[in-house]
Amino acid sequence: MKDKENSREIQFKEELVRKAKNGDTKAFSLLYAGVCKEMYKFALYMMKHTEDAEDAVVRPLYLHLKILRISRMRVVLKAGFLQF
Repeated sequence: MKDKENSREIQFKEELVRKAKNGDTKAFSLLYAGVCKEMYKFALYMMKHTEDAEDAVVRPLYLHLKILRISRMRVVLKAGFLQF
């Protein structure tokens, strides 16, 4: 029973990764929420300062959203629209 549950969870996460790679922000948010606390604990352990640890955890999210925005702008511009 546990193996079946683990298999479903892995498949679900793989689907989220595929969707996030294709620009699905909700899928990315779900993935990020699943690892955010562990990333912060590790960053705090390594950096010893809360502000540095927070920056280390938030920076990947910021970069992803920035890249996503740029790729969406390209799609919009290729389509001939000026909306962002």
